[in-house]
Amino acid sequence: MPRFPDVPKELLEEINIVETIYEEWNTYIVDSKYVYETKPVITSIYRIKGLYDATGCPVYHIFSQLVHRVKTV
Repeated sequence: MPRFPDVPKELLEEINIVETIYEEWNTYIVDSKYVYETKPVITSIYRIKGLYDATGCPVYHIFSQLVHRVKTV
């Protein structure tokens, strides 16, 4: 599988994110007094034209960012 920086730009197709169906927070208790929550949020998706996995599904490269928040218990 090629690394994203190695893929020629003419083979990249940016995919529009039409709708976010569900984003779940991962929740942790820290020091018995804080609730630490984090979740990945997809920022962009690229389909690599002409590249498919072993089952025939197209290959996508996803960029994401982690979002965090802290609350007291």
